[in-house]
Amino acid sequence: MDDSRTKELYKNVLNKDWNALKKDLLSFEKDVNELKLLLRPLSVHGESIIHLVVYSRTEEPLKQILCRAQDLDLLHVFTMSINIYGNTVLHEAAISGNLAAVELLVKKNKDLLEIENDSDETPLFRAAAFGNTKIVKFLASRDGQTVDSSDGTKQLKDIHRKNKIVDTVLFAAVQGNILEQP
Repeated sequence: MDDSRTKELYKNVLNKDWNALKKDLLSFEKDVNELKLLLRPLSVHGESIIHLVVYSRTEEPLKQILCRAQDLDLLHVFTMSINIYGNTVLHEAAISGNLAAVELLVKKNKDLLEIENDSDETPLFRAAAFGNTKIVKFLASRDGQTVDSSDGTKQLKDIHRKNKIVDTVLFAAVQGNILEQP
């Protein structure tokens, strides 16, 4: 893929022209090296096309890319790609509030649930920090994301409960307006 094609894909994402992006993606040959170029960082935050399409608020652009990646046995590589902050595509989908993309990504790669970014935050933690209640509930309801506490209730696993600067998920939820401050 040449730079002009990469720029065209990026322009379509920035303009939220998902139909043009779909057309561009359909034109890809079944070439592993060409498809891997979609992982090339395009933004100042090191985000690639796959990170940016989750901001569409729909599942379709992401689904198109993941289907192409799956056809070429690249699904794991695409779902695990990170930006300069260590955010996976699932982190970005959780931040953007794209529940359809979150559901699709978890279905394709459940290992993403516990991947921490450079601040030791899981996608669930990021969803709470950005006030995305439906995504928090969805991620917390996945198998293995809670443990039994000493009083017999369920609580989030420790990995979801705090970040590197020791903000708790409760603090993040308050900051994200999921919970009101007293």
